[in-house]
Amino acid sequence: MRRVLYIATYDMTVPGTGSSIRGASLLKYLSRHYDVHLLFMEGFGHDPKRSNIRQKAFIPERVRSVERISYSDKGFFIYEPNMCRRAAAIAEREKVDFVFADFSNSSIYARMLKQRYGIPYVYSTHNVEYKRYIDFGKRDWRRFPLVPYVYWWERSGCKDALLTVAITDEDGVVFGRWTDKLMTIPGGFDESVMNPFYDDPPVEPPIVLFVGNYNNPGNRQAVYLARERIVEKVLVEMPEVRFQFVGANPPQDIKHPQMEFPGFVENVLPYWQRANLVMVPVLEGGGMRIKTIEALACGKPVVSTAKGMEGIPSDLPGVRIADIDNFPRALIEALHEGKSVYRERYDMVAGLFSEDALMGKLRHRIEEELLWQNLSR
Repeated sequence: MRRVLYIATYDMTVPGTGSSIRGASLLKYLSRHYDVHLLFMEGFGHDPKRSNIRQKAFIPERVRSVERISYSDKGFFIYEPNMCRRAAAIAEREKVDFVFADFSNSSIYARMLKQRYGIPYVYSTHNVEYKRYIDFGKRDWRRFPLVPYVYWWERSGCKDALLTVAITDEDGVVFGRWTDKLMTIPGGFDESVMNPFYDDPPVEPPIVLFVGNYNNPGNRQAVYLARERIVEKVLVEMPEVRFQFVGANPPQDIKHPQMEFPGFVENVLPYWQRANLVMVPVLEGGGMRIKTIEALACGKPVVSTAKGMEGIPSDLPGVRIADIDNFPRALIEALHEGKSVYRERYDMVAGLFSEDALMGKLRHRIEEELLWQNLSR
């Protein structure tokens, strides 16, 4: 069995973000087929000191070894020397066959191992990071000086990789400028957990759900947009509607009787099943929203901006696309329609986003690239 060093500059052991959900799926699948040694940055995406979150951390039993690097802003945004040293130590000790560099600047450490030991690496992206830094820089000027640096490690990471994995075809167009060893693996869902085969939820009170980690600027912005431009307009016509915002790090300055913030939850499935409608009023961010895919898998009607459906077919039954000005009306119309579960589209959604099928394609491509590399030597 091949030995793999899985390097991640974020924390996939707690399902607090879309990235952590994708990472957990990748780690679970790879550990079933390879001897995986995990090195990751603990605490990115949540507060590692919060025991109610950390105690929910999950690492698959098949992972051979686990090493953690404590999160720091400098280590995440610039460089973490301990990550470099410990990656080298694991590579030497375990004689790894390839590195799986997951997320953002993990490619820095993977390239170092390739240059030092000749170990090939797979670069698993979650976004086009340099573009995200440009977008975020419009609100936080500290991101702008980092853009050339991010562009450098993202471009060089793609160019030197055995294989670059994009999360959307749109991201793949950008990465395709730098490499032809490229494939798209969208976000997926676990069919054994996420499906529409449950009893319809109550119609009263109608619940409109949004799920995300609110440390993410796009998710945080969505909450404020909901408060300022969506919630009150819906309540004028439907005063019984409740809006739920599930996820870690919710804003503390929003107090509204119809806006509920349960915070981080260990299992989001009961919230998907109880919701009458899911909304995705996001205007920025990159990659693909795993939570939107999970909502579709659970059969939920979805009202989203075009940004919230990037990489996902918008013509699926029960999906409405609206800009923020027209968002309240789209929510009202969807609620009046009265259908809370679209079971008839499940086969279409599973065909596109089933986790096992997607991960199987990834493994097949990795093995193919490793074979060609060995033959070309």
